[in-house]
Order: sequence, then structure tokens, then C-alpha cells
Amino acid sequence: MDGAGSPGPARDDLARGHADSVVGAGGAAVVAGLPATSIPATSIPATSSSHEGAGRTTWGWWGSTTIVALGAYAMGLVALWQAAYITHATVAATADKWDGAWYYEISRLGYVSALPRPGGAYAALRPAFFPGLPLVEHVTHAVVGGPPARSILLLGAIALVASCLLFRALVARMFDEAAAWRATILFAFFPGGYVFIYGYSELLEIPLALLVLYAIRRRWYVLAGVATLAATGTRLLGVALVVALMIAAVREVLAGPAGSAQERRHVAAALASPLVGAAGLVGYMVFLKERTGRFLTFVTAERVGWRNTVDVAAPYHALLAFFAHPLGPPWTTVDGIGVIVVGVSIVYLAVGGRRWLRLEELAYAVLVLLAWLCTSNTGAWFRFVLAAFPLIALVGARLDGRYVPALACLGAALLGILVVLFGTPAFTFAP
Repeated sequence: MDGAGSPGPARDDLARGHADSVVGAGGAAVVAGLPATSIPATSIPATSSSHEGAGRTTWGWWGSTTIVALGAYAMGLVALWQAAYITHATVAATADKWDGAWYYEISRLGYVSALPRPGGAYAALRPAFFPGLPLVEHVTHAVVGGPPARSILLLGAIALVASCLLFRALVARMFDEAAAWRATILFAFFPGGYVFIYGYSELLEIPLALLVLYAIRRRWYVLAGVATLAATGTRLLGVALVVALMIAAVREVLAGPAGSAQERRHVAAALASPLVGAAGLVGYMVFLKERTGRFLTFVTAERVGWRNTVDVAAPYHALLAFFAHPLGPPWTTVDGIGVIVVGVSIVYLAVGGRRWLRLEELAYAVLVLLAWLCTSNTGAWFRFVLAAFPLIALVGARLDGRYVPALACLGAALLGILVVLFGTPAFTFAP
């Protein structure tokens, strides 16, 4: 600690967390008065005494993570090609579907001033899709040109690699490097990864959310606030990150009086970060007010276009329909299984997560899962489980490593099936 005065026990806990972010877990153990070998390394490994050895270790960390991410993405591309082959369409046409087609259309044409109404202009539904991803796609297309699929697939590959790198770094700080490697393999091959192939908003929201939670652990609150601003301008679920920042700010305040100028800056940045993060959503609402005359046009568009509203009874009705006809309409089966899986996941997080995850990470994951559980028509639950990545981190960390290859193969198979189904007419219900 620099500056005069003792930070106190609670503040000292935060100081040890900051020491871990600077010198690694071994250094943090020394700060805490523990043997340096008593806890595992929780940062990007570079422990060799020589610069050459450290370089090899660091490049191995980056390289292995990138290879896993690109391998998973390559499998998705093979499935996309298979879908194009089945439908006698081009890969470019097959990739430009579902939410990705909406986002790319917005990147070219922007938003219209008409309000969403039943039977009204189709373009009036665009406010349901937030502007963060279209802005990135607009810039990407200006650089690479070509058909929409070129920008969508390029951004998807970059986003998956970035997500895996950030995910592994975050989980290493939660647990240890071995747990991070297991969890990263499960994350890369998770079935919800089709969002990176078809250009869903998770393509941008997931790496931003990972960056926010990683920055909170490092106490980089300025970065966390700015990344949350981008996330709330990309997807409404970004509000869960604002809640995480609020919890982190309360943690800083309750840690006790800051004894140094550096600690006071941490507290000030933590208190300001939720306000900065919410600015993305507020800015979009102000834009919609100017364009359409209403702040919440995106809510109206969801209701009119997709009959999507908040409905806390939705899980009950989904389970009734599922148990009445378990092998009935495809979406009834998918939703029924989804309610069971998401419900069990929330309980698992509430019971096991309290021991292993910080409250910020736990709150973010639970809020994302509840967003799917308590809305009337949200689509495939795989997307939301992937976005609730602290759950995958917890499972990967507690899982016996012998089962990781089998689960990764199962995830890869399901990912391929979903990519093929989403790209063919056989899949007639929106994901």
C-alpha cells in the first residue's frame, strides 16, 4: 500500500486482490502471509526465471486458447457449409439469417421513424435490435467489403477467440489454471456457440461481459464502466452488468476507509462505473425518443414482432405443455427441456456459486438465466446459458478432467446440429 495509514481488514482484502492482479497468485499469498506454494497460479502463466522460458509459456497460453477457439469455429463453419449444401444455397446466403440478418440490415439502413404496430411496416421492428453490433458491422464492412456473410463470419471468429481468451483469464482468477483450461474447452464447444456463426448480439455482448467481470476482479473500474456502456448499447441483458458494477461499488465502500490516494481513486471509480455503464442503454432510449417519439420503442417492437413480454408464469406453462406432449411440436420440447436445465442451473449457482464465485459474477449469471426463464418468447435457451458463462466456469472448474473430452465432443455435436438446423427450412421456428 502506498500512502499513510492502515487500510483495515476489509480494505486489506481488496489490497490482496489487487496484489494478485499485479504479481500473480504466488505474490498474493506472500502478501497474505501464506506460503507462495499454498495456492495455485491464477494469472496468465509466465513463471519461468528466464525471459525465454516465460515467453514460451505465455505464447503457449495464448496459442492453445486460440487453437481451441478456432477449432470450435471451424466445426461451426463445416456445419454451415452442410446446411448450405442441403438447401442448395451459398454459404453467404445461409449465414445471413435470423437475428444476424436484422443487425446487418440496420448497419446498412439504420432505424426508421415509424412506431411498431400490428400489420405495420416491417422495418419498424428494428428498434428491438440494439445498435452496438450494427455499428461494429458497419465499420467492419467499410474495411473488408463483400457480402454480409463476410463481415458476420469474420466478426464471429474474432469474437469467439477474444471470448475464449478472456474466459480463460477470468476463470484462472476464480480458480486456477487447470480449471480454466477445462472450462475453456467446454465454453468453446458449447452448443450456444451458434451465435458466433449467425451474428447474434452475443457475438459482442459476451466478450464485453467477460471483460467487465475480469476488470472488476482487477479493480479496473474505469474499463469495466466503459465496457458495460458498450454492452448496454448492444443488448438489454447488459443491465445485468450494471447490477454487477453496483455490487462491486458497494463492496468497495463497505471495505472500510481508504487510507491512500490510490484506494480513494478505486472507490470513486467504482461508484461512478454503474452510471457510466448505464449510459449505453440511456443513450439508446434517448435516440429512440427522438426518432420514434417513445423511450421504450424496443419493448413495443419485441411485443408486436415476436409476442415477447415479461411473463413470470412462462416456465409453468412451458412445463405443462412439455409434460402433456413431450415429443410434440419441436419448440414445446425445446422450451420444456430449457426450463428444466435453466431452473437446475439457477439452483446450482445459488448453492455452489456462493462458495466459489463473487457476488457480482453470481448476480450476473442468475439475472441472465432469469431473463430467459421469465419472458414469454425468448428463443433457444442455449444462447442464454452461454451468456451466463460463470455457470460454465463453475461446472468446468469442479468437473473431473477425465470427462472433459466426452462433454466437449457432445457439445461440438450439438453445436453442429443446431447450426445445420438453423440454416435449413426444416427449422421453421425462430431461435
